[in-house]
Amino acid sequence: MTTRHPCFSLEGAHRFTRLHLPVAPACNIQCAYCNRKYDCVNESRPGVTSSILDPGQAVERFLEAKKRFPNLSIVGVAGPGDALANAGATFATFRAIREMDPAVAFCLSTNGIAVPLHLPAIREIGIEYVTVTVNTRSMKTAEALYPWVRTGDGTRLEGARAAAHLIARQEDALDALSGTGIVLKVNTICIPGVNDGEIEQIARFAKAHGAAIMNVMPFIPTPGTYFERFPMVAKTTLSAIQDRLSAILPMMRHCQQCRADAAGPVLDEKPAFAFDAPGRGASSCLAKRASGTLPGRVARVAVASAGGFVVDRHFGHAADLLVYEANGAQVIFVGRRTVGKYCQGPAACDDPEERLSRAVAALEGCEAVVVLRIGDAPRKNLEAKGLRVVMSADRVEDAVREAYEAIVDAAAPSAGAAAS
Repeated sequence: MTTRHPCFSLEGAHRFTRLHLPVAPACNIQCAYCNRKYDCVNESRPGVTSSILDPGQAVERFLEAKKRFPNLSIVGVAGPGDALANAGATFATFRAIREMDPAVAFCLSTNGIAVPLHLPAIREIGIEYVTVTVNTRSMKTAEALYPWVRTGDGTRLEGARAAAHLIARQEDALDALSGTGIVLKVNTICIPGVNDGEIEQIARFAKAHGAAIMNVMPFIPTPGTYFERFPMVAKTTLSAIQDRLSAILPMMRHCQQCRADAAGPVLDEKPAFAFDAPGRGASSCLAKRASGTLPGRVARVAVASAGGFVVDRHFGHAADLLVYEANGAQVIFVGRRTVGKYCQGPAACDDPEERLSRAVAALEGCEAVVVLRIGDAPRKNLEAKGLRVVMSADRVEDAVREAYEAIVDAAAPSAGAAAS
C-alpha cells in the first residue's frame, strides 16, 4: 500500500514527513505496562512528550513545522493519552489547522473505545487515517493488561467488566470505521509470554473488520510497571511474526515507535522540541561541564543520546555515550566515552562478549547506563557487570535523575544493614 502517510507506507516514509501534536494528555484506560510518570498512556514510550500543547500552541507548532519540513503531509494526534479521550482539544486543533491548510492530511491514534461516539466529527473534519491499538481479543489477557477502563459516561470498570467493555468497544470501533473510506491501521504491542501467541488471531480479526495494514511493535519495558522486567521480543522473532502475518495483512515494518511530539521524517525521528526550543538542544546541554566536584553522594551515569537533550539511542547503535554526574540536586555533563557499537550487523567478525567488555571498560566509574532501548542479552550482561540499566525516552537530565534515585534506593538497604 502506497500513501502519503509515512507510517502507513515505506515509500511514503521516504518521501513525506509527519507531525504529532501532543494535545491529548488524558486517557480512558490504564495499561499495566504503562507508567504515567512518563506521560505514557496507551503505547508506552510512544506516549512520551516534552510538553502538553493547547490547540493554539499546536497551531503555532504546525506553522513552524511547515517551514522546516516542506514535505510535511500528515498532522496527527497520538497522545500522550488517547486522542478521543481528549476529543475537544483534538478536534479543535484539526479544525484550526484545516482553516490554514486545506491540503494537509489528518490522522489520530486511539484505543478505539470512543470511536463510534465521535465518528461523525471524525468524518466531518476529514480525518483520513486512524490507528487503533488492539493488544488482545482474550478476556484473560485483557484483564492482565488493563486494570481499569472508563466508559463513555465516565464510569470506571475494573477486572472482567473492564476487559469485556474494551474488547467489545474495539470491535465496534473497527466496524464503525469500515466502509467510511478512512484508512485503518491496527497496532499490536507484542509482549513475550503474554500476548505473543494471540497476534495471528488479532491480525485475522483486524482483516475481517476492515484494517488495511497492521503494525506489530516490540514491547518496551517501562520502569515502575508490572511488566518492567518482562523481556523485549527478539528482533528475529518479531521479523518472523511479521513474515507470517504478511499473508493476512500488509505489515508496517519501519515503525520507530515514535513519540507523541514527533516531528519530521519517520525514519529519523526527532522530538518537536529539538527544533522549536532554541537554546535547549545539544549546545546548551553539552556546555554544562563540571566546574568542580558535586557535594554529597555523587553517581556517574552514561546516557545514549545523539544531541544531549533527549535519550534517543538504542544501546546497540550508540558508538559513544555521554557521561553525567548527579548528586540528587544537580546534573552536570562531564564527558563523552567511546564504547563502539554493540550491534555491528552479521558481518562483524569479533565476539559480542568482547564488544561488551570493551564497552564496560570504557564506562569505568559509571554506575548506570540510560538508553532508549537495549536487547535482553546485553542488558543482563551489563547488570551482571554491576551497571544499572535504565530505559527511558525522557529528557537527559530527568533520566539521569531517575537513574540516580534508583542507584541510591538500591543502596539504602545495605547501608541500613551496615549501620546496625
